[in-house]
Amino acid sequence: MRRGAPPLACAALVLALASCSSVVGSDSPDAVRDEAGTVVTAGVVDAFSVRRGDCLLAPDGSRLADVELVLCADVHDLEVFHSFAQPGDDYTSRNTLLAQAKAACDIEFPAAIGVPYGASALEYRSIVPSEASWRHGDRTILCAVFDPTTGPAAGTLFGAARCAREHCAAASVRQSLPRTR
Repeated sequence: MRRGAPPLACAALVLALASCSSVVGSDSPDAVRDEAGTVVTAGVVDAFSVRRGDCLLAPDGSRLADVELVLCADVHDLEVFHSFAQPGDDYTSRNTLLAQAKAACDIEFPAAIGVPYGASALEYRSIVPSEASWRHGDRTILCAVFDPTTGPAAGTLFGAARCAREHCAAASVRQSLPRTR
């Protein structure tokens, strides 16, 4: 069984990214990426420019189209571990997109984080296009990991392999049992 409700900051991010139909300018400088696409200078990007490996600060809700990216070595709320484009021209429904996101995020979680989602102490949020952003060509679905016990933290969660206590104990017992042939 999964743990409690997500932090309010993560909920605010989901709402902000899902509401990308509102375009509001930002006074913050743009984020800068190196040739490999890694953020090297913190700053703002539009919600459609977020990609795998990006670390985010939850927006304050006043700038619905902008997301503040930071270096993953700095304190952040979420880290994107998977991004994919949903095919098709017709918007289905938010619930359908969330179900498709869950299926894809669950599959990608172990490769990115190091343990299956069901055994992990970490959580993720699926971020899907709104109907309005879909009309503007947004097909990107994001899977973003966070640690619900620490809240915002510095450092990457890629490869963290943090399992939930009950799952760690079971894995330790299995590993300590003698192998039979």
